[in-house]
Amino acid sequence: MQGEWQIDDWHFEVVRIKCRKVKKYGQPYKATVDINKADGEAHVEGLISQDGFSKEDEKALADCLKGLGFKYYISSYFNALGERVIKKIKLR
Repeated sequence: MQGEWQIDDWHFEVVRIKCRKVKKYGQPYKATVDINKADGEAHVEGLISQDGFSKEDEKALADCLKGLGFKYYISSYFNALGERVIKKIKLR
């Protein structure tokens, strides 16, 4: 993720992006997801969508992550047994 700079003794780094699915900024959105950078990896978290997550949505997310220089991202969810499942998803 780009976005590192320094002013005086302060070092600034962008580590989180809030993504919203909406035709026009400021309008009500249909989906939201967060991209967080931790230890040099992208973590896609907190997906909430009214209409599910389509192939087009997946491609838009992948294009964003590739544009930021990532080759994969980490995603996790809880299965029916309440166990956390972590997946490393390669970007094509």
